[in-house]
Amino acid sequence: MATPFFNNLGGSELETIQTANVIAGFSHVKKIYLFSPDLDLEFSKDLIINPKIFFYTYPAFFKKTLLRNLQKKIAPRWKYKGLILERWFWHFLFKKGISHVYVLTKSSTDYYFPIVDSFKNREKICVKYTTIFYAEFHPQKKKLLNSIKYNIVTSEKQKFFFQNTLDIPHTVVQEVIINNEEEAFKRKISNHFNYDFGILARFSEEKQLEHAIEVIRLLKEKGKLRKMIIRGDGVKTYYWKLFDLVKEYNLQDLITLQFQPVVQDEIFDYFDLFSCFLITSKYEGGPNVALELLAAGKPMISYKVGAMPDRLKDFQELLAEDVGEMAEKALKVLDLSTESYYNLCVNLRELYTKKMSNKPTVDFLRNFLNN
Repeated sequence: MATPFFNNLGGSELETIQTANVIAGFSHVKKIYLFSPDLDLEFSKDLIINPKIFFYTYPAFFKKTLLRNLQKKIAPRWKYKGLILERWFWHFLFKKGISHVYVLTKSSTDYYFPIVDSFKNREKICVKYTTIFYAEFHPQKKKLLNSIKYNIVTSEKQKFFFQNTLDIPHTVVQEVIINNEEEAFKRKISNHFNYDFGILARFSEEKQLEHAIEVIRLLKEKGKLRKMIIRGDGVKTYYWKLFDLVKEYNLQDLITLQFQPVVQDEIFDYFDLFSCFLITSKYEGGPNVALELLAAGKPMISYKVGAMPDRLKDFQELLAEDVGEMAEKALKVLDLSTESYYNLCVNLRELYTKKMSNKPTVDFLRNFLNN
């Protein structure tokens, strides 16, 4: 397996570990080599990682300044094959007897080109896109991706883009594998919470968490005082920017910002703190947390981002175009009667179990490895 970044507790890292753990659980799988060019395992010390999984990155001297400058000069020539040092690295790693390659990537990154180009059996390669930007690919990139077994996306819209705009026909839709699915199903649906709204996200500009703060400000202007908690780690400067915005709007009594990660095994405990989740991201692949929310039967109001329009196509009342619409629809969820709120939660969990559960993706991975 390969992933572009493995250095913080983000959605892509969690998806990587959850997928790797599932694959490691197959009895015939002996060992998984998990590679990332940006590898720092400190964040993963609290995660459950199967002992069959071994971590790799490029040797330290690959990253030295002189070598980097040399790479930049000759990169155009080797862009779709990889530099000679990278090719040597993969040549020796593949000699360990690797049978299949599973790549996670953003559609805009190219770190995996030497991996795909160096592996002889392209029919045993999958590339899974955690985030997709709707931009044209270079012809050489399309040629490379058309040579592999599967390109995996998370929504029908993304599949249409790949097949019809990029001309990459062998594209399939697969959802993300979530952790502790059974624990989510066990959660009792409640109507008593410490906060009205909750967010669990990395403090990072693309999450647009200032939009969530704006929701609370708009509701306050209407005389609706609603409380929100936002928790996560990430970019400290962005966290302080939001902190200052809360003070500027005089919302300190309504909004709680916590710069701390939530341990993976405690996510569903965190969900119990609030009534409704907000997804304000500028771009997403999934996002992964939405599946955890659905499995737990927790309502959310989401921008029409990533796979969310497909996931919630039967729940248009939970999709928003902008901050104003998000505030209006979020308030409607909060104003539901106890019975109506309970029914919404049940229906969301039922949506997950019927269309988004782990089983189809696990079966897909098993079939890919068996064939």
